[in-house]
Amino acid sequence: MRLLLIRHAEIPTNVDRRLETAVPGPALTATGRDQAAELAERLGQEGISAVFHSPLARTGQTIAPFLERTGMRPEVLPGLAEIEAGDLEGHNSDAARADYHRALLDWVDGRIDTRVPGGPDGTEVLDRFDAAMDDVVRSGHDVVAVVSHGAVLRAWLGARCDNLDRLFIEQHAIPNTGIVQIEHRAGQAPVWRCLSWLDEAPDVDPLANYSKLQ
Repeated sequence: MRLLLIRHAEIPTNVDRRLETAVPGPALTATGRDQAAELAERLGQEGISAVFHSPLARTGQTIAPFLERTGMRPEVLPGLAEIEAGDLEGHNSDAARADYHRALLDWVDGRIDTRVPGGPDGTEVLDRFDAAMDDVVRSGHDVVAVVSHGAVLRAWLGARCDNLDRLFIEQHAIPNTGIVQIEHRAGQAPVWRCLSWLDEAPDVDPLANYSKLQ
């Protein structure tokens, strides 16, 4: 199975760099709507047969132009929601953003007991995203689109893909409507591998991540 993991299009709090994770969250900006239209053009070339997105409004609005083109119906999976910001919700200071991102980077390193201040730890976030991805895999489609959120995508990808590590995740953000392609390899360990990050192959040696191979 090939999966296109997509970050949602622009919302107002992306512009002012404010942490905004609550459901349903804000709608797309005018720029975000343009990004969603451009994304629909791109996805039309991918052979996608199923679409999944988080319960936040911005993910549904991001994929809406593609759904209108294809007549497909999406499945909403709560586990695809963004990492809850806890006490940092609504903040846009450099310190708040650093605390938030420090937690997800620790999770990539295996320190899953690290907790977002007033929010979840790595076990809670990764377990619910794992459950959502299990649902995606059980759908049985060859190519799927999964629309989610920047922080949770980076945390999960770094923790689960054998060819990604903390340094890569720290240095590579996912812009609005950015796409990371991965594959699910049934019966292999680990089952997840990153094929491309924003259309470029990652350059991390899988053997450097030995713990993910066990």
